[in-house]
Amino acid sequence: HLYAHLRLGQLCEEAGRRSDAQKYYEQAAAIEELREQRDGESSNVARRCLARLVARQRKGGEAREMLHDALLRNPHDDATMRMLADLYLEGGDDPAVAEALARRSLLQHECAEGWRLLSRALAAQGKTREADEAAARASVL
Repeated sequence: HLYAHLRLGQLCEEAGRRSDAQKYYEQAAAIEELREQRDGESSNVARRCLARLVARQRKGGEAREMLHDALLRNPHDDATMRMLADLYLEGGDDPAVAEALARRSLLQHECAEGWRLLSRALAAQGKTREADEAAARASVL
């Protein structure tokens, strides 16, 4: 049922029906929470989808809160770390926080997206040499 709710949310989101998408994502998050209570693991997929939807509605603060909550539930979720780092950069917030999140995500899972994100965070801090090195690592992966 979890992935059915997620897919229905995606379809509604693509059709511009954001309130319906939010309902499906919230239902999926409730299913995730039940699984977390039962199994002790959290995937955070629904929470990320919900946070992405909220961020697109120009509610960056609320989206950040959702992602911070998701990281409390699963501190090793590299995708949530990358999404949160991106929100910090997009919002013009402290790029050092975005850098720390990007580095943590790379420790969990090395991927080109993570290196590109780290490059952006470093560039925002004026660390051009390090940003270029990170961008080069992204192009190799």
